[in-house]
Amino acid sequence: MAVYTEVSDVQAQALVNTLDLGTLTALQGISGGIENSNFFMTTEKDGVASTHVLTLFERLSHAQLPFYLDLCATWRIKGSPYRLQYPMPKGPYCTPFAANPLPLSAN
Repeated sequence: MAVYTEVSDVQAQALVNTLDLGTLTALQGISGGIENSNFFMTTEKDGVASTHVLTLFERLSHAQLPFYLDLCATWRIKGSPYRLQYPMPKGPYCTPFAANPLPLSAN
């Protein structure tokens, strides 16, 4: 199972509010994966539903994560199928969330 850190709807809605993504309509753990906690998070804003992937990194530190995400962004620019990461208000890609580094990406 790939959900090691639980995320409540209240915590997820707080993140949705921070990113101005509307209203949380669904949060579902993703069973695939081996190292991180992953969730599909569905939001609705102005009548439009959007699905996002919420990943809580369990082993990478906050200091290590920007290198990894910058590398993924570079690969995306070059045509690899990496998801777009949302910039966080207090950092380039992540914010402390449930005591883990967190990037949120568009699905």
